[in-house]
Amino acid sequence: MGELPSFHIQADVVECIKDVEQGKVEMEQFYINVEPDIHTVKDYTVKVSKVEDEIVFDAGEGNVFKKVSPQIYEASFEGGKHKCYFKLPSIVYTKDIISGRESESSSARHFTAFDLVHTPEESWCAFGDSNGKISVYKHFSLDKELDGHADYVTSLKFFPSGEVLLSTSMDMQVKIWSAVDGSNPRTFTGHKAAVTESAIIGRGRNILSCSKDGTIKLWECGSGTMLRNFRRDDNAFDGINTMQLLDLEGRRAATVNENHLEYSTENKTVIAGHFSGVLTYHDIYSKQQIAEFPSQFSSPCTTLSCNNTALGDSLSHYIYAGYENGCIAQWDTRYTNKAVNHLFFNKGASADRLFYFQDSLYVSSNVDSSCQISLDSRGNFKDQTFLVADDHKIAQYVADPNDKSIWAVGDWSFCAKY
Repeated sequence: MGELPSFHIQADVVECIKDVEQGKVEMEQFYINVEPDIHTVKDYTVKVSKVEDEIVFDAGEGNVFKKVSPQIYEASFEGGKHKCYFKLPSIVYTKDIISGRESESSSARHFTAFDLVHTPEESWCAFGDSNGKISVYKHFSLDKELDGHADYVTSLKFFPSGEVLLSTSMDMQVKIWSAVDGSNPRTFTGHKAAVTESAIIGRGRNILSCSKDGTIKLWECGSGTMLRNFRRDDNAFDGINTMQLLDLEGRRAATVNENHLEYSTENKTVIAGHFSGVLTYHDIYSKQQIAEFPSQFSSPCTTLSCNNTALGDSLSHYIYAGYENGCIAQWDTRYTNKAVNHLFFNKGASADRLFYFQDSLYVSSNVDSSCQISLDSRGNFKDQTFLVADDHKIAQYVADPNDKSIWAVGDWSFCAKY
């Protein structure tokens, strides 16, 4: 598909517009930068004024900036040559998080992992940071802080019960926590390098962890037993940056497995993204490597996401992979020799996080590029909407099942809902 342009809007654009709306100033202005490619930056200025109680935007001749919904603005420059949307957060929680902590250095926290869950009794969310700390909030009030790990927290996931939390870290450990009392009933050790991602299988009797040591480990939580090491057949030590669990129920014939410590692994598969750029595809139940996707883009795979909700839908075969060189590729698990489609976003800068949700792919790249790319009925890339995040680098996106919104967390204690 080529290269998507990158758009950047002034960090305090919301304050600029509010100042004019509230009559604090008669006129304000803010900038928008457009980067059509890695070598070009174009600067545009948008003036804000108020005419007969209506906010008016003037982006200059041939340019348009307008509000299309309460949180979304459309920008078009040079007669539509460069066009995108900007989405403002519906709520920014950063100040609430900072004020809820006793540490004076809380504003300097860099969130690296996040998850939330709603139960009939409570709503929980948890933040992991670059120092290994884990903060657990109940109804968005700080409930407890855990000295979780000795290094960067790479993933946090609530178990389906909502009362138990799984964490992984650069310190090579995988831990289970009680969200209720903060205890750590189980620590899994055995990885020889940083643990980069985790996955919970079914109700959580079994979990997966992957590592830069080149392994995906299947664990049984009750006993702490490591049941299986999955590695790349052609290079057992090809480090793993990311993985994605798939549920293929009703579409794969499983072989017999009599391990009494495995629960709900039938029809479960996992895709791993390797340092080499190769993707490997493993059947968790049969313990076999199903396929290997080539290193088509000659760059490490850094992040994976997929649509795995509609099992009868052809889109559930698609995997989206982000790479260190800025490539985002669409792969089909049925035809693994070549990517179906690909594009570059912030070419030369790593695609740090991909997250699929409701026919959109959320992308975090570089220091201040957060983008929602809409997908058509075949999963192909369409329009782009940039998330206004005050120049924060986004580390993780999570979908809120209650209202179908997206949460984003990142550096300098940034937390917002879109």
